[in-house]
Amino acid sequence: MYHYGEFTCDQVKAMAVQYMEYELDQKARNAEDLKKREARKKELKKKMEELRKDEEWKEKNLKLCPKCSRPIEKTGGCNSMVWECSQLIS
Repeated sequence: MYHYGEFTCDQVKAMAVQYMEYELDQKARNAEDLKKREARKKELKKKMEELRKDEEWKEKNLKLCPKCSRPIEKTGGCNSMVWECSQLIS
């Protein structure tokens, strides 16, 4: 290892070791960050799938009030009702 200036050979060797340790530490951190990002990506995909299924269920099972556009679910009884916004729904 060649060097010039105010540092001794031992100091330059120590700096080289510190730099190599720093590089190894950075690679370990990058690998750890990659694992965290992959886990987060997997979690977000799962949530997106749940939301997609929720939206499919809503589309099949809910109607929107023609006046206020709030979702309505029929769970029983006749087909006629008066909604919160005073809209007659039948």
